Amino acid sequence: MAQKLKTSATLLDNSNHLITKFGYNAVEHNPSRKRPRTSIKSEEEELKPYARQKLVATTKDQIRNITLVSWMVRKHLDYVTQFSFHPMTGDEKLNDTLDWLWLNWGRKDNCDIAGRHSIKRMVRLFEASKVTDGDSGLYKLSSGMLQGIEGSSIAKPYNSKFTKNVNENGLVINRYGRVSGYAVTREEKARTLLDKIVPAKSMIFDGYFTRFNQTRGVSPLTSAINLYQDLVESWEYQLIKAKMHAMFGVAIHSDSSQTEASGFDELDISTGNAGTSATVSNGGYKFDLKPGLKLELEQGDKIDTIESKTPSAEFRDYTELMVRIGLLALDIPYSFYDSRQASYSAMKQDRVEYETSSRTKKESNHDVYMQIGEWKIQQWRDEGLLNGAPDVIKFAFRAAGRPWIEEVKEIDAAIKRIDSGLSSRTREAIIHGDSFKEILAELEEEKNMIQKSGVNIVSGMPGQTTIDERDATVEKTETETKEKKNGEE
Repeated sequence: MAQKLKTSATLLDNSNHLITKFGYNAVEHNPSRKRPRTSIKSEEEELKPYARQKLVATTKDQIRNITLVSWMVRKHLDYVTQFSFHPMTGDEKLNDTLDWLWLNWGRKDNCDIAGRHSIKRMVRLFEASKVTDGDSGLYKLSSGMLQGIEGSSIAKPYNSKFTKNVNENGLVINRYGRVSGYAVTREEKARTLLDKIVPAKSMIFDGYFTRFNQTRGVSPLTSAINLYQDLVESWEYQLIKAKMHAMFGVAIHSDSSQTEASGFDELDISTGNAGTSATVSNGGYKFDLKPGLKLELEQGDKIDTIESKTPSAEFRDYTELMVRIGLLALDIPYSFYDSRQASYSAMKQDRVEYETSSRTKKESNHDVYMQIGEWKIQQWRDEGLLNGAPDVIKFAFRAAGRPWIEEVKEIDAAIKRIDSGLSSRTREAIIHGDSFKEILAELEEEKNMIQKSGVNIVSGMPGQTTIDERDATVEKTETETKEKKNGEE
């Protein structure tokens, strides 16, 4: 007690006022929580090759067997991997040629050395491997095809005498920390054998990195692995509990002297085909549990149904909270998973927040597409397929458009932005994955077809001002204003 008083006294000055303590509470040890860390290691030290293998295997197993996790990954891929090729040379004929070359090469027989995946699916699987393995690669072959390399295939080979410069993570790194080669391996008889050391210039490599000195990526699902494993196991326990409750239909409480002390001395629950009823005997009661059952009880007897309140409301609330937390691993809003409780404004705000957080992930895959595009255009030049083309060929990969939530409201908002000068038709079309230039060309073609056919087609509400009429009115007003100003001068 004396020691305790002495400790407390050290916090007071002579005027019995508390002395201010400086420092960070996070580094102070508290017996009620885990001790603060004292060492700083690189991510490669924190995640050794064998631990990485276990992490990747567990992550792939969850995607394989847990519906929620596999849905998370698919939803993530939908937002960050969809791009379309758009040449911007200013020469329509050259643009058409580039479009055809890309479309033709992008088929699975032409771009994948294994002949299984189109270019869009290859990039989707490239990102999927980044999510599960932490990183991934696309090997640019001299044949003009690509070979997908999962992150788990980049490893330290067993036959290390041929790869003395390869570190334990399967990389050849110079003294500046730059990767100059990747050891691509295969599994054979429980041994990791070298297939080839791929030069860095021939590999498109990317992953999820959180530190400057990190050389191998780490799956963003890592922080949610244990959470989802615990959650699925709790679901299984709740299901077992519900099944156990469903095995018993009624409980008979009897004061009859004929009833044995146990009350259920002749319980017979048949197993087998669906529809087989259970025969219950309680002393003088013998009946089958059937729909519409009528039972006359002795005086003093009563019957209760055994109801299962599994899962409880508390468990459902806990499950929802855990799902919300788990979705944060990929920055996915809960309204994507369950939109029933979200209003239009909440869903719109969630979408804006998600698009902001997924922007860097989308840009990483856009850079992958750009590297592929530059590589292919150079090959097409070398093959003589782009004779007469300028030295610099401009092109871009346009991300998939934003999905509509309430189309009418969003179109009204877009019209107001255009009319107020805060946006343009081109920008609004790009937001939803379209090209205003292509739309204009299609509208012109439709207009010519309509005029040629002689059919009168009217669009819009009766009495609504057309774009031509509105532009003519604006032009007339500007002309009159200018003439009036010149007259006054």
